[in-house]
Amino acid sequence: MYLNDGRATIERTLIADNGGGVFTFVGRLEMRDSSVLRNGSGVRVTGSATIERCTIAENTGDGIEASRNIVASGPARARVINSTVSGNSGGLAGGVYVGNRGRVTLSNVTVAGNNGGAIGGVFLQGDRPRLILGNTLIADNTGAPFLCRGEIRSRGFNLIEDAPCPIKGRGTGDLIGVDPELGPLADNGGPTETHALLAGSPAVDAGNPRPPRGRGTSCTPTDQRGIARIGPCDIGAYEAP
Repeated sequence: MYLNDGRATIERTLIADNGGGVFTFVGRLEMRDSSVLRNGSGVRVTGSATIERCTIAENTGDGIEASRNIVASGPARARVINSTVSGNSGGLAGGVYVGNRGRVTLSNVTVAGNNGGAIGGVFLQGDRPRLILGNTLIADNTGAPFLCRGEIRSRGFNLIEDAPCPIKGRGTGDLIGVDPELGPLADNGGPTETHALLAGSPAVDAGNPRPPRGRGTSCTPTDQRGIARIGPCDIGAYEAP
């Protein structure tokens, strides 16, 4: 496991086949264009982290976990952009776990094919956990897909295949109960693996129709692979041709 208790930047790095992946304790992590694969856990945040254009896959613990550590005075915060969380199993949630005073923001993220020990996709519990979603795709997670004991807020233009929990916010353009028609996790170009949107996917051209500038609720200018997005962009981390 890579342990950070200061300030760390990880770029174009493969972290694989370890007892644990990445743990940012009370410090700050910036991770870009990297893969965290087949570890005992994916990325654990009790400090703060920005994760961009990364793939967190096939770990046997939670893909992403954000929960305040007892020695920290502030909330644990993770901002995830243009990334894929896929095929993680075990832990409390295969995909994303938000615990005590954790806050996770997902922007143009794909959370798919996870199967946790308790919940497959997203699990919120504890003291004031928050999950914020924009232009994000959550689908094809097995077992119970969601467990919500906190706040889920939409910034619009999400595709959520199974959403039994209340979702606050505008919800403009949200697609609920829809199959996104995803391809398998694969090398679709770029430094990290992604789930392609198959022909006819309802996620195509269903993202925020604003010019993709990565400001406010608009989509990012490029997808996870570095391919330019053209408005209206696609929901999730992959922009279809």
